[in-house]
Amino acid sequence: MNIKKSEMRTIRLLAVLIGIAAIAYGGWLSYQYVLARQSDQIVKEFKRDKRFKGSMHQTLTLDSKKDVVDIPDGDPMGVYYDWSGVMQATVDSYKVFDSPKEAGLKVGEYGVTPTNDKKSKFALVTFTLKNVSATPSGILGNHDGYSVSVFHHNATSEIDYFNLATHAHSEHEYLNYELGIGEEKQIELGFYLDPDSDENSSEFVIGIDGSAVQYHIPLVEEAEGDKK
Repeated sequence: MNIKKSEMRTIRLLAVLIGIAAIAYGGWLSYQYVLARQSDQIVKEFKRDKRFKGSMHQTLTLDSKKDVVDIPDGDPMGVYYDWSGVMQATVDSYKVFDSPKEAGLKVGEYGVTPTNDKKSKFALVTFTLKNVSATPSGILGNHDGYSVSVFHHNATSEIDYFNLATHAHSEHEYLNYELGIGEEKQIELGFYLDPDSDENSSEFVIGIDGSAVQYHIPLVEEAEGDKK
């Protein structure tokens, strides 16, 4: 079978193009591999950042920009809040009671114990929140203010008491609050404790659920006069 010169040139050209495509694809794969390695390293270093591990009575700066890092091969990741700008939070006290009644709360101010487990103790976390330069982002549905669901007892506890609530506990807006720039408020949140959990490993966690990184503040019950 005789192949014409024009056909031979076409075959050679195709071979060259295939070779170039293979080299380009290999280069792209190598580039993606490098980006993935860089991203993994950035994520590891970011998660080890000591500023995300605070302590009681320490003022934490919660910056919606600085607490997020760009990733070469993906979307930015970090701590997500329902504000744009800066808030400051200081955990003032942590107390554990046998019941909300023992904590001095009235019926209707708090939620009923999940599963009605009478062994569940009730914890109160008090912290001061100051709005340095934040404005609502609306990420949690509140475009006029903020939601205290950004703050948690351990990673998964639901808030069962909020001292600044303006709506009934059963209503969606129960956790909403307002805080103008330059304003600060002392917030008290109540949580039922899992009766099987270790009370000595309690943490105050800051960041919207799903954040790749969150602030963790170990909680320790203090007697009067223990504050440093």
